[in-house]
Parts: sequence; structure tokens; C-alpha cells
Amino acid sequence: MRLPFSKLFHSSYSRITLNRTTTLFFVFSFIHCFTQGIIQSFLFSIDTEYNSILSPITTANIPSINMTVCDGSPGNWRLRICNDVPSHRPYPCSDIFRSAVDTHNNLVADRQMVLDGDNLVITPSSNFTVVVSSGSKSVSLSLQCTQTLLYSEQFMHNWQREDLTFVFLQFWLFGISVFAIMTDSVPHTLTVLITRVIITAWAAYAVWRTNYYKSQFTEIIFNPGTPCSFNIYPTYFQLRVSYEIPDLILNVTALLIACRLSIKLLRDYSAQSLKCVGAPTHINRIHKFFMAVLACLQLEGFALAAATALWLDVIVNTALAKISAHNLIYKGLIVLTIILLLPWIAMVISLSTHSGQFMKYPCILGLVRNQE
Repeated sequence: MRLPFSKLFHSSYSRITLNRTTTLFFVFSFIHCFTQGIIQSFLFSIDTEYNSILSPITTANIPSINMTVCDGSPGNWRLRICNDVPSHRPYPCSDIFRSAVDTHNNLVADRQMVLDGDNLVITPSSNFTVVVSSGSKSVSLSLQCTQTLLYSEQFMHNWQREDLTFVFLQFWLFGISVFAIMTDSVPHTLTVLITRVIITAWAAYAVWRTNYYKSQFTEIIFNPGTPCSFNIYPTYFQLRVSYEIPDLILNVTALLIACRLSIKLLRDYSAQSLKCVGAPTHINRIHKFFMAVLACLQLEGFALAAATALWLDVIVNTALAKISAHNLIYKGLIVLTIILLLPWIAMVISLSTHSGQFMKYPCILGLVRNQE
């Protein structure tokens, strides 16, 4: 039997304001969720803006079946363009640029200019070149240059997917935090804490990764002697780092606060369990196992939904849409996954809704046992 909304609201409010720790945990989770969501939204808008600059250039003369692959190390990068998966035979890739060999073969002095990314005009020209103009400035990009820019466009598209995933992750984490308070769940509290550790580690990696790819793009795209020899988005990496560093600081701070509050919550849960008179040990174990399984189901539900959405975007909006011979099968499997995922999500929601009633059983059984 479901509670009326008013009673459910008052019940939730009483659980959240049960004590100072639960109130602080809720307020902290709420503020952190929306702050992180806003930062990730800004990162997504930056990636979208600069990707919109690159897309018209790369789509002007490059077939949608092509993709780029870069390997090597700093000072010896090898950038290739492929019209199939590189592992196939015959080898479907050809070299675009090798930084250790080709650096001095493409120097064009008059390309050293910075174009205003807000007013770019893209005009396909003869001989597979593209004319990019902004105001009185213009530059003709060779096919080799546009192929090089395809590499950076691919990465920006990947970062867009990552940004959206982290926006939804923050709201999922907030939901799990509230559920942990509502049900006094140790597994859910630990799930929130472990997830924050992973997010903080990823934020630190993201800062390093941005500087790493800035160096790589400088070597194969921006430097004199490269196929393009000019920086078409000079402020992109500075803007991205300017959001990633506060994001990292916020994550580290949030992790420390979460550790402190989680320890207090776990102590409160332990004290409350002692007040549950005469609860049989095996009933307590069943309850803990139930909550642990529920936490795993909720975590797996988000991971499966995110992975399905990311894979769908890859096979629809990248070169794999043209390369793969099994796209119809992949899409069919994705549709099947969604069909199977919906009742699974409904089951998890149902378990979450009734977990509060399940929690009463150890105490009730203990009281009945003592009366006997």
C-alpha cells in the first residue's frame, strides 16, 4: 500500500532532519550535485562550441567513412586516416603527418594567424581545399590540414559524451545519497563514498589529459611546419583547464567532507542497530545483504543505461555508422537492452520503495521473540 504524497513528504522530511548529520549530508549532497552539474554543463558548452567550428571544416571535403588514428610519443607522433578499422587487412590507413619526419615540409608563413572562431565562414574550394575566412582574414586549408583537424574533432566529440555522462552521474549520486539517508543503508553510504573517490581520481586525470592533448595538438596541428600551421581555437584548452581545476578542487573538498559525514552516519547506523532489541543475527544479515544487492542493482542500472547511450551515439554519429557491417545488429541489441532495462529499472524502483518496510522486520521479529 502506497502512502499519500503528503505523508510520504513528511516521512522523508523527518528522515532527512533526523539529526544534524543527516541534515548536513543532505544539504552537502544537494549543493555539490548542482555545483558539479553546472561545471560539467559549462565544459559541455565549450566542447560543443569548438566542435561546431571544426565540423563544417572537416565535413566539407572528408567523407564521413573516414576516421583518424594517432600513435607514437611526444616528438614522434604518427597521424593516420583510415576508412576501416585499422586491424583489418588489407591495411586501410594512410599517413597524414609524422612529426619526426614531416615537420619542415609544410611550413607556410602566412598561416600564422588567429581566426575569430565566432565569425568563421567555411567555403569548399578546388583541389580538395577549404577556405576559412573571418572578417578580412582568410586561409586556405589543404586536404592534409582538414584531415588533421578531423583528429581533434573526434576528441571533442568524445569529451562531449563524457561531459553529459558526468552531469547525469551527479544527479544519480544525489539520489543514492538521499536513499542512503532514508533507509539508513550502510551499502548505499559506502557506494556514494567509493563513487566520489572514483570521480575525484577522474577529475585529476582530466586535468592531466587536457594538458597532454594540448601538447599533442600543438605538435601535429598548431606548430609551424605542420599541415595547418596555425591555431584555429587558441583559447580552448585554457578555457577547459579553467573549469577542470575548480572541478578537481571541488571534488577533493567534497570527498573530504563526504568521508567525515559518512563516518558519522555509519556510527549512527551502528548505534541505531544496537537499539533494535533482540533482532536475530541472521535477519540482520539478510537485511544487509538485501541493501547491498539493491545498491549494486542501482549502480549497474546507471552504468548500463550510460553505456547503452554512449554506444548508440558512437554507432550513429561517428565513422562507425558507415564502416561497420553489423550496425543493424548493434541497433537491434541496443533496442533489446532498452526493452529489458525498463522493467529492471521498475523492479529496482519497487525494491527501493519497499525497502523501508523491509527494514522494520528485524526489530519487529526481535520484539516478538522477546515477548515470547
